[in-house]
Amino acid sequence: MISFFIRGQTLTVSSPTVAADSVNFLTAKFTFQTSDWDGLEKIAHFRNGELYAEIGLEDDEITAGRGLNLTAGEWTVSVTGHLTEGGELVRRATTGTVTLTVVPSGIGDDGEPLPDLASYGEEILAEVKNIRSEVDEQLRENMSDVSTLLDANEADVDARLDENEAAVARMLGAVKNRRDDSFIQLWAGTEAQFKEAEKSADTIYLVDLLGGGET
Repeated sequence: MISFFIRGQTLTVSSPTVAADSVNFLTAKFTFQTSDWDGLEKIAHFRNGELYAEIGLEDDEITAGRGLNLTAGEWTVSVTGHLTEGGELVRRATTGTVTLTVVPSGIGDDGEPLPDLASYGEEILAEVKNIRSEVDEQLRENMSDVSTLLDANEADVDARLDENEAAVARMLGAVKNRRDDSFIQLWAGTEAQFKEAEKSADTIYLVDLLGGGET
């Protein structure tokens, strides 16, 4: 295990021999000796030329399988910590750098290809994709529930619309008598049709003759 110590912004390292080309084998422990790092999300940064890796610390450690797969050479190591609230960065802590020497392994140039170094940013992106997939699945389930509910109530809605249409039709076929607020049925037709209807009905009608006349 590689041991790192942080006091304020000073970073030191104590390490046994670290050989290159291991895969999901190396581990690291970060000991924060001052309280000013409490509550921060901590990230270890490893750089060797164009090679760069960010690995988030879990319980101030990097366990085997987190992608600390180092090639031979001089690695510059630093640590950052940050605190966000409501998506805004409110605090960030940094350290100076230390050099971690990784010696060549016995695999040689004909060994198996090494996997790419894990990127902390790639880990976060993968987690976001997983969350997005879960949200999409929940949305599909909710839409199915809403569709089922609408189908179940469609017949009731149609019945209510029919009732409303019938009521409106009845209202359009009547007019109020100003004397006693009773409804007077309307007649719309020819005078001849009205006379014929009058012979067989007890109701007195307000007549609207086609052609504009009134009785």
